[in-house]
Amino acid sequence: MFQHIRMCCFCLSVLWSLKTIKALDRLRLWVKSVNLYSCLLGFADVGKPASQLRLAMVAAFLSAIYDYETDWCHAKDAKQSLFATLLNRYVESAEAREQAYSLFATDLSGNLSKDGLERGVIAFKFYRIVIGSVWLAEYPDDQLTLFGRKLQMVDDLLDLSRDRQRGEKNCFLTADHEQYVKEVQEFINSKFFRDLVVRAPIYSLIGWWCQHTCNKLQGTVLTLGQFVKAPRLLTALYAFAVVIAGFKLSGSVPALAFVTASAFSCVAACIMLFNDIMDRQHDTWKPGAVAITHTWSVMQLCLAFGVFTFILLLVSLALSKVWLALFVVLVWVTGICYSLPPVRRWYIGQAVIVALCSAAPVLCGAVYQMKLSMAPLLLFVALTLIVFMREIVKDMADVEHDRGYKETIVVRYGHAMSVFVLIGLCPLVVVPLAMIPVQALQSAGYSLGVTQATFALLLMHPERHWLAKWGIDVSLVSLLLAALTAA
Repeated sequence: MFQHIRMCCFCLSVLWSLKTIKALDRLRLWVKSVNLYSCLLGFADVGKPASQLRLAMVAAFLSAIYDYETDWCHAKDAKQSLFATLLNRYVESAEAREQAYSLFATDLSGNLSKDGLERGVIAFKFYRIVIGSVWLAEYPDDQLTLFGRKLQMVDDLLDLSRDRQRGEKNCFLTADHEQYVKEVQEFINSKFFRDLVVRAPIYSLIGWWCQHTCNKLQGTVLTLGQFVKAPRLLTALYAFAVVIAGFKLSGSVPALAFVTASAFSCVAACIMLFNDIMDRQHDTWKPGAVAITHTWSVMQLCLAFGVFTFILLLVSLALSKVWLALFVVLVWVTGICYSLPPVRRWYIGQAVIVALCSAAPVLCGAVYQMKLSMAPLLLFVALTLIVFMREIVKDMADVEHDRGYKETIVVRYGHAMSVFVLIGLCPLVVVPLAMIPVQALQSAGYSLGVTQATFALLLMHPERHWLAKWGIDVSLVSLLLAALTAA
């Protein structure tokens, strides 16, 4: 990190010495250079030697100056240009200087081809030589030419709106734009692009944005139905109901209860969308999965729910309910951890995280009053066990797809053992419900014990997963209704 800060300061010092450029433009050029630097790090070798970092920054601010003199203010003479001066000062390779200057002169004179894709080919080879990338040197010249062409398409896609407004050269503004869209879509899913992501994570965002723009160009944006379905509104509604039930069992339902319930609904949606993004490559088999083809849109939706959550938490903080806000954040962070790659190897960890996060909202009333009573605590235990059982049933249905991707109880111990675990958990659900000092929940608990045992036995027939899962969902709804309607 310290080295990156040094490179940013080095770039700032170079640009700030260029007194012929207005101060505001120098600042804009510095921001552009830093952005380009974060991209050019993808061309460096793993480990990023300090010499390559400095040369990546040199290439970055030279590219910014190139754009400044070809797009921002048209240089009058290529030989007397600022770009040529800095190129000769900071680039040692004669081959790289010749290639870059030739492209600059051609661009300045307006003699580029119709699509202008040769810019990417020459620029990519220039970056490879200047940075001294060992891993790129392993590719043959024809492959590097192809990569440079595709990278220019990516750059054109990122600048499409601006280029359309200014009437600048962009391959997606030509008659062959449909072919270019197909080529970019293939490129962002290629092994080479994945290698760039490993070396510079910003390429993940670039890939998502390119995918999003291609979808718009092809008219395949998220439909209203997909937009509504993606955040799992039923899960959000469940979170809302659990919070209200928790407040009711704790003795009162103040106005802040509805604010907290809304916050937990947003948290639930945010967690589900984040999980979709993290598992998008694995979930291609699921019908209706949209994160793989609309990653940017799903990410925007996830961020929107995150912003709503923070706004609602500010209300809690404004009312001096700091612990309640921290409790929501704790559950939120724990739920996000569910989707992290290391957690996938904990064969019981993911199910436990889901169970705890799904049941935790019932404790909001106790956190609000800073007093833990038996009713919400026992309901928390019961909900945790029921949701844990639901996760096992869900893993039974997904076991063939989970093998090799994540560890689950079903993957590790098999179907029969998982059924025995479920049967063993059924009576445990009854225990906390039987102890709750609320008649409606006690009655629901006794009936649910028999119901859940019946559905667990049905799992001896693997094709009946949906029936068992449906039965557990009915159990959850029944418990919540009992809690919400209890006197």
